[in-house]
Amino acid sequence: MPDVKINLLYYLKNHHQGRDKAITIRQIMNELRVLRLTDPDIRFALRQLNLEGYPIVTCSQGVYWATEPADLDRYMASLSSRATKIFERMRAIDKTKAREFIGKQMELFG
Repeated sequence: MPDVKINLLYYLKNHHQGRDKAITIRQIMNELRVLRLTDPDIRFALRQLNLEGYPIVTCSQGVYWATEPADLDRYMASLSSRATKIFERMRAIDKTKAREFIGKQMELFG
């Protein structure tokens, strides 16, 4: 995976700085086809680069190297919104589990 990260890091930093130069994962796969990267390979490497502190942002237009604090602010807001929606679904599933399975088991013994 280090080669994937190094190549993505170089490619984004040198060719895709700023939102107006965002590139899709599919385009990255095509541009770096010699590496034979898959969509999951790229997404995993992007997450790792974020965790290592690189300002790589995803948005509806694709992926790009952030060039200003507002880029990171928008990305953080997007991540926060997605996390909130996931937690809402988890809460709903937990309620469904209680209603559909735990409640019915109690009826069997009640």
